[in-house]
Amino acid sequence: MAVNTQNGAVNMISFAAANADTSDLLSNYACIWNNPGSLTLDHPWRGITGSNYYGWIGNLAGFGQQPFYEGINAYRMGQLAAATAPALASLAATYQTYNNNAIAWIRSTGFDMATLTTNYGRGFEFCEPFMISSTIQFAYRSPGCTYTAANPDSMSVGREQNMEISNAFADYYIYNPSSANNTWAMRLMERSGGIPHSIPVVSTTMQRPMQRTRPPQT
Repeated sequence: MAVNTQNGAVNMISFAAANADTSDLLSNYACIWNNPGSLTLDHPWRGITGSNYYGWIGNLAGFGQQPFYEGINAYRMGQLAAATAPALASLAATYQTYNNNAIAWIRSTGFDMATLTTNYGRGFEFCEPFMISSTIQFAYRSPGCTYTAANPDSMSVGREQNMEISNAFADYYIYNPSSANNTWAMRLMERSGGIPHSIPVVSTTMQRPMQRTRPPQT
C-alpha cells in the first residue's frame, strides 16, 4: 500500500506541509517510486500544487485516531477526573468531560462489536468506510485498521488491545450505569481472557479505584 513494499509497518503514506496541515493529512495515498524526483500516485493529488511537502509513512499515517491509544489516554484523564488534591481538584470537572467524550468515542467508533475487538485505526482515509466482517482469511478487513473474525491471529491481536484499555470499558459503565452497559463491559473482558465478574452499580460521579466483585475461585 505504500512505496513498492509489502511491509506492513509502512503500508500508509500521507503528504503534508506540516503537522498542522490537516487538509492534506486527511488524504492517504499508495504510490510507485519512479525515481528520486518522481512518484506515481494511486489517485489524483488533492492538495495545492507546491514543493514544500513532506511524506510520512507508517502502519498508520495522516489524520486519524488509534482507539487503544485513546483508551490509554482515558486512564490518565480518569485519574485527573477523580483528583481531590488541592493542586489538581480544579481540573476534575474538565477532565471528567474529556474522559467521558473519549470513552464514548471508543464505545461508538473505536470498538468493533462484530468481532468484539478494538480497532487499530479509525478516521484515517485508508480505514474508512468501516467494512463489515466476513469469512475472508486476511488479517485485516481494512489494511492496518480493522480485524477479521475468521482469522484467529487477527482476533487475538484485537482482543489483546481490549485488555490494554479495559479501564475505558469500565469507565464507560461508571459514567453510563445500566444493566446493558454492565453486560457489555463484562462481555468484552471475558472475551479478552479476563475473569468473569460483575461491576457494582455506582453513581455517575467518577470513583477510583473501582472495586469489582469476582466470583469465588475453585
